[in-house]
Amino acid sequence: MKIPSVYTAIFAGAVIMPAFIKVTFIIQEKVASDLLLFLWCIIGFFVPIFMFVGDFRYFRKIISRGKWYSLSQIRKEDWTLYLQPTWIRVGIWFISVIISISILKILGICI
Repeated sequence: MKIPSVYTAIFAGAVIMPAFIKVTFIIQEKVASDLLLFLWCIIGFFVPIFMFVGDFRYFRKIISRGKWYSLSQIRKEDWTLYLQPTWIRVGIWFISVIISISILKILGICI
């Protein structure tokens, strides 16, 4: 799988997260099922974040080393090649979410 770009992080923040919020409110108001809301939060929030922001090459590399749960496996080249760009994409995603929700509120669109 190709490394996600900055544009996918912007798309995820500007389009997918407002849609996630809207569906969350619909589930809360119409269905009122805590289990469904919990499943939606896992599927609707974490899956897009991992798909649009995460770096699967790095995940495969850490898992192939074994001890994928250990922070001691992180090396300096891992930080510069994988982790730093991923955190930059997370920051861009977060800013995109803030901007898109603010624009929707300014336009009077209630999500």
